[in-house]
This record gives sequence, C-alpha cells and structure tokens, in this order.
Amino acid sequence: MSRLFSYQNHPLLAINEKFIPLEKKNRVSPYMTMIYALDLLRYGGHNDMVKRFIQWYVDHINRIDCFGVSGTVYDYSIDLHDGKEYSYARYDSADGYAGMFLYLVADYYEKSGDKQFIEKIFPALKDTVYLIYHLRDSSDGLVKALPFKNYQIKYLMDNVESWMGLKAYISLARVFGREDENQQIKAYTSFQNELKSAILSQLYNSSSGLFAWAKEGDKRYESVESVFYPDMFAQMHILAFWGEQMSKETAQNLWQKIKALIHRKAVNMEAFRQERGGKYVSGHDPKIAMEQLIIFERAKAFALKNNL
Repeated sequence: MSRLFSYQNHPLLAINEKFIPLEKKNRVSPYMTMIYALDLLRYGGHNDMVKRFIQWYVDHINRIDCFGVSGTVYDYSIDLHDGKEYSYARYDSADGYAGMFLYLVADYYEKSGDKQFIEKIFPALKDTVYLIYHLRDSSDGLVKALPFKNYQIKYLMDNVESWMGLKAYISLARVFGREDENQQIKAYTSFQNELKSAILSQLYNSSSGLFAWAKEGDKRYESVESVFYPDMFAQMHILAFWGEQMSKETAQNLWQKIKALIHRKAVNMEAFRQERGGKYVSGHDPKIAMEQLIIFERAKAFALKNNL
C-alpha cells in the first residue's frame, strides 16, 4: 500500500466509517458492509462508493473456500493506517452473504442504471446464486447457513436473504443473461417459490403470530416477544425485506409486537442514528446496533407505506 494511503480509499473502510468509529485494526464483515451500503443507496449520493465495494466483493469471492465450496467471501481484518487485509478464512454465514450481495447489486443497478458494470460482474453473480442453491436442504426446502457436513441450522433471516437474492438474480438475469440460460432462470424461479412456501410452512407459528428465528433438524427455535435479539430482531428483518410476501394481517401483527417491545425497552431508535454507535440498542457492539437501527428504519418505512 502507498504511504499516502487513506482509509477513504479502501472500499470497506470508507463505507463503514460513515456508520461506526474505525479502529486501528478493524474486523470488517462484508455482510454488515452490505447493510450499510443499502442504506447509502436508500438515501442517495453514494453510488460510486457502493460500486467500489461491489467490485471488492467480486474480487474476493472464493473459488474454493475452507469448506470446499465456491462463491463465498470471508471476513477480513483491515489495518486503518495502510489498508492491509488479513483474511479470517471464515464467514458468519454463506447463504446470508450471498443473498444480500445479489440484492445489493440489483439495488445498485436500479439506482445507477450502470449496465456496463453489471455485464462485467455477471459471471460472479452466477457463482453466487448457485451457492444458495447448493445450500438448499431438500428435506424441508430451507437453506442452510453454512456448507460443512452435518450442519443443519437454517435461520429465518438468512432464508429471507436467500429468497431476496434469488429474486434479485432472476431480475438481473432477464436483462444480462444469455438466451441459453432461460432454463436456469426457470429453475431458480421455481426454487424461489419453493423457498417462500418453506419459510411460511416451516418457520411461521400461527399460534404466536411470530416466525421461529431458526430451525435445526426437526427442532424449531420459537421466537419470544420479550427477547429483542435474535427473536424479535428477526421479525423486524423479515418485515423490512419480506413484508410484501406475507398477509397484511400477519404484517400488522408483527409490527405491533415490534413497536410494543421497543416501547417497553425505552429505545429511542430515531435518535440513535445521530449517536453513530455511541449507545447500544440491545447490548451489542456499535456495528450490530447500527445494523439494528437500519433494519428498524426499513421496517418502519414498510409499515407506514402499508398503513400497518
């Protein structure tokens, strides 16, 4: 790296700095950076910054990772002073990263209209969407978070993100894919529909009106109204990104429960953005807290738009 290195020249540090304080050594999650990047696109004016991050992600896609699969991206430690990257050779999830990346690319394209860039990176998108397909568990139709043998945990949030990624890829493939890929698009469309059905049938509890936050084998981890994370945060997340896929009654019920919990915990979500991670929403570090704020704002926007 150049002696004149500035963190603003590093695609991940530049985005993260807009949301959280940077440290000398920064453990940076590509997933969390995607959440921040979506927020930048939502409020406008940062297309170039998001484009640089998307290119960074494409350049760091594993051809064969620590579990023997392709299409994944590791978490990194990035030095604030010289920008050197140190791979942890691990990621928090494979399905969530892949789904959110595809969703981010589609959102970037919608905001920028940058056809030339999407055409250039489209082969990487094909690798990424195949990873989601590879992680599908045929026993229940849900997607596993990690690819190693005998791993059985499927998270609500990750499955919603996988569904989002499938939808995003299909929309992009219809513009940038070749004609001989029509059968593949049909297959992914069927997978998307099946995944929606699996989320509703395998994770929704009609008695509580909540979605289970995870499933492991035959065991469901039911969500509890009084627990913010992961239970109710998962409800907030699904409302923010998947609200249109559920009935209005279900969405209204989720939103009322979310508002009640926020009120009970006396969390001023609107004031939190000005704090830039200075206070914790649910006992987590500033990175997690800022993610929670961004998701809450998206859920609230959906609720207002749909009169929940």
